[in-house]
Amino acid sequence: NPVMIGFACDADEHGICPATQKEAIANARLIAAAPELLAACQSMIEVTGGSEHWQGETHEALKLIEAAIRKAVTA
Repeated sequence: NPVMIGFACDADEHGICPATQKEAIANARLIAAAPELLAACQSMIEVTGGSEHWQGETHEALKLIEAAIRKAVTA
């Protein structure tokens, strides 16, 4: 059984750990959806005017969206 990143798994006949394969598929799906997710976040900030115009839970949620946008577009 190969050891990968500190854990052991029962590799398939191709030497692929099922848990790692599932994570790789999930990551690929997330990467594929990234442009649409970014556009949706940017649209939400445009429509709402951003976190500074809101209070409470909406303010906090918009701050998270703004942070995610910065992370996506900043080198």
